[in-house]
Amino acid sequence: MTTVLEREQLADCFKLLAVFFYEPEIELWEEENILKRFSGMLEKTAPEIFPLACRMREAAEEIDGKDMAIDYAALFVGPFELPAPPYGSVYLDKMQRVMGDSTMMVLDRYREAGLKVDVQEPPDHIAIELEFIHFLLCAEIRAARQNDREEEQRLQNLRDQFLSTCLVPWIHPFCERIIKGTTNPFYTNLALCLEAIVTRLSGSELSTVKAQCLSR
Repeated sequence: MTTVLEREQLADCFKLLAVFFYEPEIELWEEENILKRFSGMLEKTAPEIFPLACRMREAAEEIDGKDMAIDYAALFVGPFELPAPPYGSVYLDKMQRVMGDSTMMVLDRYREAGLKVDVQEPPDHIAIELEFIHFLLCAEIRAARQNDREEEQRLQNLRDQFLSTCLVPWIHPFCERIIKGTTNPFYTNLALCLEAIVTRLSGSELSTVKAQCLSR
């Protein structure tokens, strides 16, 4: 990824990915054409991932909003044991608990970027981390347009560090648990989209599970 345009497109993808990991609001998604916008972005930016976004859109059109909310809660909220906890520390810390040492590392990266985090969810919730990547990409774009190479490089380094230490290490097990924990095609394809897009930005290798699913 080298051009400002590519970064703009990926920034938008991360922003919308984050939306899908909050409680689903299908009517609002429809009003704002969020799924159509998401698939349209991927068609231009990452055509190999585009079919997954199309399947997400088709699934959202076919499922009742209440059923989608139930499936979302069963995966990510509770009240019972969660198939796919959406918090990085559950996967990265030995104690496998929320608000562990890795959560503090995430907070440090937010502060380093000049952000103050005041949210209800723990700061290593997947949606918040995706929004942070969107924030960093947008800041990089501003620096590039202002020809501030030093600031652009600082932000790129911060993004690369955040990806390699805080996000990439838990994306694959998280996505695996989503796929194994639901029969809802919206969320199974969302998991595949998430891993593919993070893989694209980070430059890491495709996982075996994702590569197999993309070939179907």
